[in-house]
Amino acid sequence: MANAIAHIIIPLIFFEAIRHYLSDEKQFPRYIVLVGGIAGLLPDIDIPLSWLASFILGREINFHGYFTHTILFALVFFFLFVVYYFIRRSKISKNINHSHAPLIFLVISIGIMFHLVLDCSFGGYSFFWPFSDANYCLALIPHELAVPLDAIMLVVWLVHEEVKHKIKAYF
Repeated sequence: MANAIAHIIIPLIFFEAIRHYLSDEKQFPRYIVLVGGIAGLLPDIDIPLSWLASFILGREINFHGYFTHTILFALVFFFLFVVYYFIRRSKISKNINHSHAPLIFLVISIGIMFHLVLDCSFGGYSFFWPFSDANYCLALIPHELAVPLDAIMLVVWLVHEEVKHKIKAYF
């Protein structure tokens, strides 16, 4: 599987490119880019939850790679996007302030899908669990390349940010 940096950086680069090159920056604020980066790591929330369950129950518990690593997990957030999108367009939303809520749920869903695609490129998980335990992924990238690829992506992103935005904008 890919390292945490790749799970964050790739969605960050993707959403920053959309924000900067394809969208109005007011409609796609910088915090949405951050949400996308964090969402790229969200499926790995099962790791600290496994640690917590192990600590509480006093025995080894590992549910990494199950529900949070499925397409179903991404579809939950996509469903919330659809619901909020139609609520926002309806008359009942006039008194509710949730201007970016649909976009946030869409970005989370896409960030999760980036995570799944990255994991799939390193061998993957059973993305259709609980319906199937089959792993349909090919190990396209050897695990030995995970760290060097993370370093390259991080450096490229930092150079881009310095050239385009002056990195001081993040501090």
